[in-house]
Amino acid sequence: MRPGQRWGWLIACLMLAGCSLTSPASKPAPPESPYLIVSGDSLVYHGRAVTLRGENFNNGPAMTCCGVPEITRINANADDYDKLSATLGGNYVRFGLEYQWYKKDAATFFQILDQHVQLAKRNHLWMIPVMFDPPGGSSGNYGGQEGFWSSPNNQRALTSFWVDFARHYAGDLTIAGYDLFNEPAPPSVKAWRNWAQVTTDAIAGVDSNHFVVLENDSVDYDVPAVHGPHYARSVDRA
Repeated sequence: MRPGQRWGWLIACLMLAGCSLTSPASKPAPPESPYLIVSGDSLVYHGRAVTLRGENFNNGPAMTCCGVPEITRINANADDYDKLSATLGGNYVRFGLEYQWYKKDAATFFQILDQHVQLAKRNHLWMIPVMFDPPGGSSGNYGGQEGFWSSPNNQRALTSFWVDFARHYAGDLTIAGYDLFNEPAPPSVKAWRNWAQVTTDAIAGVDSNHFVVLENDSVDYDVPAVHGPHYARSVDRA
C-alpha cells in the first residue's frame, strides 16, 4: 500500500496458502480466543470468521519517505479514528511506522503508539502496524530499499525492533498482528524469505497471541514460504 494513500477504503486481503480468508459454513467451528487469530484460511474472533474493513493511516508527513522522520508529525488524530468507526463502519486501521521514530527515542515512540492504540480501542478497531520505512531508508513502497537489503546490520536492527514491539504489545487485544514490511523489494526471493523466517520466529519467541503479516515481494510478486503457526499472507491487489 503506497504511503500517499490516506482515506482509500481497504478490505484486507490476508491469505494463507493463497486462499482468501473466508469461512464456509460447512467447516468445523474454529477455536475461540480473545485475540484475532488465524485459523485455517480465516481470520477468527471468538470463534467467528472476520473480514477486516478499514483505512490506511500511513502517517506520511512524519516519515522519511514523504516528509520528515519525526513522530510528532503524525497526522492521524482522534477524529480520524472516530470517522473510521462511526461514520465509515470500519473495524481496523493499518498504521504506518517509521524505524527512525524508534531509533531516536524508543520510550517516546511507545508512549505515542500507546496513545494511538488506545484511540483504536476506544473506537472498537483492531490495529495492524506496518513498517513503511525500515532502517536503511525507503520510499515507502517497492523502491528505495537498497540500504536495507544490502546491510545485515539493518536487517538485524529491524528484526530486533519487531521483537521489542511484539514484547511490548504481546498482551494487547487491540493489536491484531504485525505487518513486517510494506511492499518489500528484495534482491531475491531467498533474501525476503530468509529475513521473514528469522523475524517471524523471533516474534513468536516473545508473543504467541498475534500473527504476523507477510506481503508479496517485487521479485516474483509472491509471498515468502515461511513456516510457523501464527502468520498470514497479504497480497497487494492495487
